[in-house]
Amino acid sequence: MELIALTAATLAPLLFSEAVKEGGKSFGVTAQQGSEVARAVDKRKKASMGNSHFFGSDDKNALTDYNSALKLQPDDVNAYYNRGVAYLNQGNYAQAIADFNQALKLQPNFVEAYNSRGLAYKNQGNYTQAIADFNSALKLQPNNAVVYYNRGNAYDTQGNYTQAIADFNSALKLQPNFVEAYNSRGLA
Repeated sequence: MELIALTAATLAPLLFSEAVKEGGKSFGVTAQQGSEVARAVDKRKKASMGNSHFFGSDDKNALTDYNSALKLQPDDVNAYYNRGVAYLNQGNYAQAIADFNQALKLQPNFVEAYNSRGLAYKNQGNYTQAIADFNSALKLQPNNAVVYYNRGNAYDTQGNYTQAIADFNSALKLQPNFVEAYNSRGLA
């Protein structure tokens, strides 16, 4: 997930766009180039605001900002993914799945989108589709302890305790300090 912090790298384009608005001829850029820079900065600011709300557990405002970012840049895979996670956090699984689908359409090897869509399917009670998504994630990233853990939980919920324990073991082999995996394995 891409986070955009207000650093010199992100402030420079903002300052540049302001300078262009004030007479960019001294920089050797056209008004159109200045507008393009300003639009790019605006997209980054919207995504950054969404991330700030998201990580502050303010899903409602995060959704508003991700929607604004997507209006500015309809092919922003990270905005679709992040908005999907916000919907997932709200329990709006159908909308989360739709956003993860769009993220995967734009970036077919997006492991986190498969994992998160799997969680949404699991929360809907669609364990077969959840496990299929976790399998897809593991094909792309076979050393991902979190995906093994999530797939183990899906198997556990189905009552397939042998496979659940195997997945919890795989998660623990990859990440020996994974407390939740120990707890889930103990419950399976």
